[in-house]
Amino acid sequence: SLVGSEMCIRDRLNRLYIGNSMFAGKYIDIAAAGNTVVPHNKLHFLWEGVKNSPEGDIVEIGTWKGGTSLVIAASAREYKSKSKVYLCDTFTGIALAGPNDNYHKDGDFGDTSKQHVQNLLQSQGLSNFSLLEGIFPYDTGHLIDSDKISFLHIDVDTYAGYLAILRWAQNRLVDGAILVFDDYSAWSCLGAKKAVDEYFLNRTDFEMHLTLDNNSSWARYKKN
Repeated sequence: SLVGSEMCIRDRLNRLYIGNSMFAGKYIDIAAAGNTVVPHNKLHFLWEGVKNSPEGDIVEIGTWKGGTSLVIAASAREYKSKSKVYLCDTFTGIALAGPNDNYHKDGDFGDTSKQHVQNLLQSQGLSNFSLLEGIFPYDTGHLIDSDKISFLHIDVDTYAGYLAILRWAQNRLVDGAILVFDDYSAWSCLGAKKAVDEYFLNRTDFEMHLTLDNNSSWARYKKN
């Protein structure tokens, strides 16, 4: 049944999040070798999230040095060959920090470049991606012409950044789309949690989940 299938996918993703993934290959090792601060269990979760998402296009906002981007694009190449992969970042660090954010400021995580991310992914033979540079969605949202987004990874750390992305994505999601909120339980990103909680309050078209270790949050979109 659909409910049973949904529970199976949810439970599998949650189990994978705490490190039980069958996939432990070179992409995660390369990603974790200085190209992300995201731990191995979250990288496994992203790989399997892409794999278990419905058909459609894939968007990541907040690539930093490209570690998570590498895992997402590699999983898409393996399992979602028809998907477009959009990887978005300012490449000058965090943007839109404000009074709802408790720790990070504009410019944090600015030690990266578009060229670095491109070189990293191309070094692994990946070409199924587009890199978009600027503050999303204000500078680059219009460059994504898809209205069939099936997987969305948000890692922008700030309240205003999260809200802007969620509002941009709302009418572009396919039924069953998976959304992953990297910063939800991070002590340094309380604004991100506030934005997610506010946006999804009383919504009936999303199923919200905490991973089993309560360290991140993800959602599945269900068209009413």
